[in-house]
Amino acid sequence: MKNSKKTGILAWQLKVRFTAAMLVPAKQSFRSTRLVDSKQVYAIGALLRNLGYLASISYNFHVSCEESNELLTAVRCLQLRPYLVLMPSGDQLLTFTIMSVVVNCFHSVALSKHGNGLSKSAIHSCIAFSSSCAAAMTVAFVIAIAQRDEALMHVCCWVAEVTPKWFLRFYFILCCVVGSCNALLLIAAAVWLKFKAAPNNEHIRRIYQKRVAKVLQQTLLMGFYSVIFQAIPATGGMLVSTYPRLIPMINALWTAVPIGNMLVVLQRLFIDKELRAVLSKMLKRSKTAPSPLYYTAATER
Repeated sequence: MKNSKKTGILAWQLKVRFTAAMLVPAKQSFRSTRLVDSKQVYAIGALLRNLGYLASISYNFHVSCEESNELLTAVRCLQLRPYLVLMPSGDQLLTFTIMSVVVNCFHSVALSKHGNGLSKSAIHSCIAFSSSCAAAMTVAFVIAIAQRDEALMHVCCWVAEVTPKWFLRFYFILCCVVGSCNALLLIAAAVWLKFKAAPNNEHIRRIYQKRVAKVLQQTLLMGFYSVIFQAIPATGGMLVSTYPRLIPMINALWTAVPIGNMLVVLQRLFIDKELRAVLSKMLKRSKTAPSPLYYTAATER
């Protein structure tokens, strides 16, 4: 039990730090347009999912539910812990947003003559499609749980126990299919870039190669994170739903999800100069701001 509490504390601290780190990219991305809109939606999806994890871990740690033998129905779990809805909604928003970014990269590399991405209206359509898919999965998640009237589970109300097995399998298969499609599109874009004839004009060719290389590099990183930290854990979850004996081994794969999201934040910190400038200003303000003791002493005078 002590080990589980220590694990809960470490996971809780990880979620707090990650959520705080994701607030800066989300705030920064609202000032941008076109391709950065997808980063904005990605940041929102990461916030939703990790806020759900944070609320679940902190609440269960606060009430010490692991020490209780109480049982609840799935519907009652959803009523007492509505934050469970944030996890699948944020996760699917991340999944389909990454897919829209990969499609944009493929269009820029393989279909566009000048290395341009999708149009602004097409990007907005992709964002609307991602949001609609996430909303549909959230509604399906709630309906699937609502149909389990007689099922009893532990009072901790873990998502894997609350959610029906058939829905979990469908959920994991969807993540695996989308992740595989992302990988195939990225491989096709890389191969196409190698064999595609560049423009004859030297100036246009330089601009084209620079633009395409930047888009492909950023998308490859995001696609890599999608495959390693979403598709592989989803494959592990699908195996667990079929072979429960693999649970101790597969659970380690899920620890890669928050680590992968943190790597996305760190990668943005390294490549985004404007974001680093915003963070440095925030740090300078925090250092120059008076402490709470100063205000307390001033009011006492």
